[in-house]
Amino acid sequence: MTNPGPRRPPARGARGAAPAAAARLLPLLLALAVSALPVSWACPDGFWGSNCANQCSAACKTCSDTNACTSCPTGTFLNAVTATCVDTCPAGSYKSPASWTSTAVCAPCMSTCTTCNTATTCASCSGIYWLTGATMTCVTTCPDGHFKAPDRVCRRCHARCTACTGGGFWTCSGCVAPFLLSGTTCEETCPVGRYLDSATQTCAQCPTGCTACNSTSVCTACDATR
Repeated sequence: MTNPGPRRPPARGARGAAPAAAARLLPLLLALAVSALPVSWACPDGFWGSNCANQCSAACKTCSDTNACTSCPTGTFLNAVTATCVDTCPAGSYKSPASWTSTAVCAPCMSTCTTCNTATTCASCSGIYWLTGATMTCVTTCPDGHFKAPDRVCRRCHARCTACTGGGFWTCSGCVAPFLLSGTTCEETCPVGRYLDSATQTCAQCPTGCTACNSTSVCTACDATR
């Protein structure tokens, strides 16, 4: 048999190469193992707790505690503030969506609303706000041609008025042409004791004792005492 001769010693560093490579692979292997675990685990409907031995209230579909609902049975909506299931959402919230789904909740209205039907429209207003029908939102100043009504709604002025404090043509502060503002009334012609001020298109008051006039200083007719 041929003598193979003396064996060469392993190259420097070869003995430590395998452990070093394994050390580098360990974090990757751990990450893969963690990613293979279930993302979440939940109790069946109607139960809660670490071992799912606790029963939810009959009013809940799922819960985080006996009386703390997290979803609701068919036809009821989750009130997140009280963690209860309700048939009708309380003031300050609305049914979202309006027709029941498994994720239906009582969502909060905008802060200016007392009641609402959607996230962006109000049905009534709170505090210093009035409801405007044009956008169904609550505002502090009503749009042109509207007035602040006692029911906290911006109501439309009379058709003769461009601005007003009420719904009648006698509550105007401005008039639609060709009507003339006489005091707080929009008139077709100036009444007795007033004259047309062309500059302001209003019926200005004649001087005392005049039943008709052209200005504050010129009478064209006098009352019986003059």
